[in-house]
Amino acid sequence: MPEPLRSIDATALLRFLRFGLSEDATRIDFRVGSPPRFMVNAEAKTLRYRQLAREDTDSIVGLLFEQTRVPERLSAEPGDSAQELYFYYELPGEGLFEIDASREPGGLAVSLEIIRPLTDPAEIALLET
Repeated sequence: MPEPLRSIDATALLRFLRFGLSEDATRIDFRVGSPPRFMVNAEAKTLRYRQLAREDTDSIVGLLFEQTRVPERLSAEPGDSAQELYFYYELPGEGLFEIDASREPGGLAVSLEIIRPLTDPAEIALLET
């Protein structure tokens, strides 16, 4: 009997995030029943990976949520009526991710908008003026 698939762990999640950064993606989408998808130059690119299960998207949200500073009143599991949750996750020096976790039929959908750090002194000077 084949061994059941393990849900996405912290190491796999970091690989997805860093892959998105290296490919200049603007967004990463994780949805139950589909492989991970990256938006690059306004074009959706599907990663050659297995279809995600409910446990995968639950794990992704849990991993991101536990490493994010969250107000104490929100740190418990969201209530059954919660349909959408926005928060941020940072890979220091690499990028900031705006996370939108929402309930869909079949499980959670997770979209991560990638916000890159400013590295060009001209960009920084423009913001300072």
